[in-house]
Amino acid sequence: MGKLADNENKDKFNLIYIFFIVFGVASLSAWNSIISAADYFSKRLPTPHAMNLLLIIYNVGVLPSMIITNVFHAAISLLAFTRASFIAFTLLMICVPFVCSYLANTWTAMVLMMLIAFVCGIFVGFMNVTLFGLGGMFAGKQSIAILIGQGFCGLLCLIPLILHCAIPGDNTNTVGLIFFIFSACINLVATIMTFIFPHLPFVKYTFRINKEAKDQFTQQMIEVPTDGTTGAVDSADSESALDKSESSVETKPVEQQDQQPNEPTNQNQVPTSKCEAIKQFLKEMVRVGKMVKWWALALMISMFSTLLFYPSAYLAIPAPKYFSTAWQLTLWTHLRLTIFNICDVVSRFVAMCCFFYKTSRVAMIVSLLRIVWSVLFFVANWIPAFQLLPVYVILFVVFALVHGYHMSVMMGVAADAEKVPLKDRSAVGSFLSISLNIGLALGCILALPLGYSYQ
Repeated sequence: MGKLADNENKDKFNLIYIFFIVFGVASLSAWNSIISAADYFSKRLPTPHAMNLLLIIYNVGVLPSMIITNVFHAAISLLAFTRASFIAFTLLMICVPFVCSYLANTWTAMVLMMLIAFVCGIFVGFMNVTLFGLGGMFAGKQSIAILIGQGFCGLLCLIPLILHCAIPGDNTNTVGLIFFIFSACINLVATIMTFIFPHLPFVKYTFRINKEAKDQFTQQMIEVPTDGTTGAVDSADSESALDKSESSVETKPVEQQDQQPNEPTNQNQVPTSKCEAIKQFLKEMVRVGKMVKWWALALMISMFSTLLFYPSAYLAIPAPKYFSTAWQLTLWTHLRLTIFNICDVVSRFVAMCCFFYKTSRVAMIVSLLRIVWSVLFFVANWIPAFQLLPVYVILFVVFALVHGYHMSVMMGVAADAEKVPLKDRSAVGSFLSISLNIGLALGCILALPLGYSYQ
């Protein structure tokens, strides 16, 4: 019996880690598919700024759905919403090549693509809450694995690069069809894995730990003191209650632990009205926001600087003189995306091994320095001295390495036991995700007028 308990509370064969990596890949597949298909959209849609418009529409869908999901997260199943998002991505990615390549009217295709981008954004908003909420239940590398998977998702750009080099002639339609079908298959695999996930022993164990810890903490918060007074316990007692609840779960008999856990949700009690749900959400965000406010601001600034100049200014930089033909110019676009995404995923792995800084002050300084560095992309569009291949490589590599590492450090705060107690990890993960997407949305919106200046 003791051996069963020991096996239950371990991630055997790193299965959960692998599952979260796949979930991370699928969760960002819609976003990376839009960016990686920049050349495809520029040829099949009626405006050279089609990709920027799609990214803006995408983010318009993300933020409202993310906030609504957070408000009513007590009444939803984290796993069911994650699964529904993967199913939606699968269907939407299948639709993209048929809309872009086989509709005669390009403006009709543009309108439909904007609708697809908006729906993708809505489901990404759901997933940014539910998937990171699930990840927040797991300490250490399991929750960071989502970010690692999202880094791997960037390597989707290798597919159009390889296909472009392998298929001669005008290969735009073929490359687009294969690329988006492959993206759909990734989401189909993730969908199947969501059905397996809740039956893994370590997942059952972790869901039970979180549920029983929160239940006992809530009971301590509403308990009436023996001296006849009423009111909530103070913060020290709250932390003590949480610690006791965790230890009590660890020592429960295996017979009780083997019971099937309930489907996970973010809260213990479902609000009785919409107004109550909104108040509860605002109160929760204010509470956890005070814990990680500087981390959230640094994350927002960093994401803003990334989307302000990537991919618009990043892809608008003139090609070196030895990229002259149409085929070579397309290759230049794919190469830049590949450099960024390979460096991004490498830096996320480095973040998993070690954090070179652990304070919000340093994180804020790094975010501000990223804005200064990103401005160099804007400068490189006009100053010939910057339009040299070695300069480009330095700009691209440093920008991508810092982006992946810095974001992983800041999002990793939600799983840091020293900074965030167990009961708050899901809420902090949601708060940081909202901050991240606000930065992305602002960056996309301001990047559009800047994009017209590059032409």
